[in-house]
Amino acid sequence: MKRYLLIAATLLSLSVAAQKADYLTLRTTDGTESSLSLSEGIRITFDNGQIKVVAGSKTFVRPLTEMSRMWLSATPTVINDIRSNDGFAEGSLVSVYTLDGRLAATFTQSKGNEPQLPEGIYIFKSSDKTIKKIIAP
Repeated sequence: MKRYLLIAATLLSLSVAAQKADYLTLRTTDGTESSLSLSEGIRITFDNGQIKVVAGSKTFVRPLTEMSRMWLSATPTVINDIRSNDGFAEGSLVSVYTLDGRLAATFTQSKGNEPQLPEGIYIFKSSDKTIKKIIAP
């Protein structure tokens, strides 16, 4: 009887924990994270060694060999798709600075290549464009 109660309690706690999550977050082996909203309905498929996750109009496709971790979270990743939001040219070198002028990251703008930064205010600078960005949870 105790065993059945323990199993029931475990299942109940798992379902309660899942109800608190709003996002499915996926991390690749290079550290890139992507979050997909659970409210849009998520469909996960595996085909030819790749994982494909579809949530509304957003799609995540990667080889399984590049996947590091997948989890449910209450908040999305700290940076949501720099490429489409900020318009840095493909292939441009982008430097990220803290407000006190320290270099926080450098990356070459390309699909799936974005830095993971803690909360804060940053300055993103390429050869032809500079923007300020607030990274929030």
